[in-house]
Amino acid sequence: MCGALAGAFFYFGASSALSRWYYDFTGVERGKAITTALLITWVGVLLQSAIGWFSGDWIARMLFGDSNYGLHVSLALISSALTFLNGLLILVLRFERRAVLTVCVNLATVIFTVAIIWSLLAQWHMGVMAPILGILIVQAVLAVLLMVACRKMMAWGVLTEQVLPMLRFGMTASVLGVVYYVMEWLDRLVLQNMGGLDDVGVYSVGARVASILQVVFIMAFGQIWQPMRMQYRHDGNASDLFRLVLTYYFMAGLLCVVTITVFSPDIYRLLGGDAGYQSGHALVPWLTMAALLYGAVNVLDIGVFVAKKVYWHVIIFTTCAALNLGLNVVIIPHFGCLGAAWAKVVTYTVLALLMYAISNRYLPIRYEATRIAALLAIAIGCMVAAAGLETWVSGPGKLLYVVAFIGLTSVLVLTAKERAAGLAMSKRIFHAT
Repeated sequence: MCGALAGAFFYFGASSALSRWYYDFTGVERGKAITTALLITWVGVLLQSAIGWFSGDWIARMLFGDSNYGLHVSLALISSALTFLNGLLILVLRFERRAVLTVCVNLATVIFTVAIIWSLLAQWHMGVMAPILGILIVQAVLAVLLMVACRKMMAWGVLTEQVLPMLRFGMTASVLGVVYYVMEWLDRLVLQNMGGLDDVGVYSVGARVASILQVVFIMAFGQIWQPMRMQYRHDGNASDLFRLVLTYYFMAGLLCVVTITVFSPDIYRLLGGDAGYQSGHALVPWLTMAALLYGAVNVLDIGVFVAKKVYWHVIIFTTCAALNLGLNVVIIPHFGCLGAAWAKVVTYTVLALLMYAISNRYLPIRYEATRIAALLAIAIGCMVAAAGLETWVSGPGKLLYVVAFIGLTSVLVLTAKERAAGLAMSKRIFHAT
């Protein structure tokens, strides 16, 4: 938590600023934009690392009542700083369309992180220090390798006239990052105070299962869409692109939501653990839907992002954080964990609608509300049917609900042209496989 909160601020929003400015430049100027963002990030890295190194004991005393974990806190903050530095460098690789290298870097990072942590745990018996030190080692090595890989994409010099605009834009993104983390953890804090640690545990496991959607779909979508939307924002068909992307986002995302939801009891059984956690699978459809709604903001905020009015993000997120707190305080005493999940869905629905309303003032886009509503109705119907027939259909038979969602979407939502394109794509994938 210390590392995440500090990193959300001290990266100074440089990666967000670079995402906005990257396609405004070409050639040497673009290289200077990368260098400018990198220098801003390095300032944040050094500041956060210095605070971590010199204040670790003090932070540990504040958190735990003694300084025994001072070194742990220090190394966690340094590791977090290197992580957001590497995040910027990987962003550059994505913008440069170095897809193979980006995938290899991500896979290698996961493999080596797991291997080193396991070694520190099993061979060196380092306990809770193992994951902290393991991540730090991998991120330090990765930083060196990525700096070498990105060196030719940079250019000597700084875009002096862009430093302050990028900092203003980036610092707003930093504040937004902190607000987002606060909003994400509010429900757990209220649950702990109004329910108890048992409720927090059940809710956290449900959130972890729901985070499968974040890993397999939302993050992947964001990595593709983030550079793409800025590259094509001036295209003559940009409005049609943004309109269709939101529809297809919900189409693919709701397919994932239905799949995760119908198989959530099986996922819980696979996880094992105390039987008290098993009831938490009822939270999964609500939490996955909330995550999907939050991910839609990456499409809906295009007008605010292009117009460089990101202060609206802070206003909207802060408003929704207050709404989330109020809903949790009112609902949790009556409905516990389920109430917290409902509050998150309502909060992220309001967040998406507010972002749409404000963003459309700067870049009007007529999204396909009717088709999106139809997709939501089909998905909810499949999930309700799965919940009602859970004792009748189990195991592989649950794939019928996923097939039902695909079939109903194809017949009721897709156009004939889209169905033909989808069939052609499926054939190409089949033959390639």
